[in-house]
Amino acid sequence: MKEISEATWFTEVTCSSTPVAVHFYAEWSPACREIECLLEEYEQRFAGRLKFVKIDVDANEAVRIANRVIVPPTLIIYYKGIPVNGVPGPQPRWVYEDRIVRAVRLCERRLKNIVRRR
Repeated sequence: MKEISEATWFTEVTCSSTPVAVHFYAEWSPACREIECLLEEYEQRFAGRLKFVKIDVDANEAVRIANRVIVPPTLIIYYKGIPVNGVPGPQPRWVYEDRIVRAVRLCERRLKNIVRRR
């Protein structure tokens, strides 16, 4: 999973044509390490449909505040820079799967609607 920073947020998340799952993590959090292993599985499963990145909340406080992240780990899925779904705090595995699948379906439907209009 690629690590991003405040400096690369715009190009990696806001300007991405692919939906982006951002893992807001902290080095000191054991839950973050557990979730990262799970997210790496999903990264392989959804390759090409969803991009996964991570950002350290301690080193990038402005991004944490702007995205209203209260507790790591938090996962927020963005489409064209807009949050479409998320998982605040540590949750069971099925919650992550549900939110990721829903977000991917939503983004794919939006993309199909845009193509039909043209």
